[in-house]
Amino acid sequence: MTQAGKSESRSRPFVGVLVAAFTLLSITGSAAANGDLPKPVQAWYQALGDVDRKGLDSMLAEGARIELRDLGIVQTKGEFLDSLDAWAEANRDAEILTRPGKNTGDADAVSVEVCYRFPSNEALFKETFRLEGEQIIESVQEQMAESCGEF
Repeated sequence: MTQAGKSESRSRPFVGVLVAAFTLLSITGSAAANGDLPKPVQAWYQALGDVDRKGLDSMLAEGARIELRDLGIVQTKGEFLDSLDAWAEANRDAEILTRPGKNTGDADAVSVEVCYRFPSNEALFKETFRLEGEQIIESVQEQMAESCGEF
């Protein structure tokens, strides 16, 4: 097997975890503690880490859209909430770290850099939220790197 083949086969379990995990998004740890993020975004990460279905249901607007751009997946609010059982299984022993992302130039968008750390893998993502009042109307997630570097 070539070096590229070895690398590809090692990343397959990670991709499987990402599909399950990012079909639902975030984790536990210091994510919710990042006071530099708007309250609805902080609450998002806390509710995801706790797999708080009621909290997530109330913070997502009825027409909310969750896009996992790298995976080509777009979910409605209902589809996202239905995927939380898989998320609860996938995020066991995982940690999430957040920091404000670069300004998007859009006053209605909030950009967050997110490090997802699983026991055997990690990845760095950019997540962009669009808010309407205290509710999330859109979340778009894109992978930036296969490791979290300085997180």
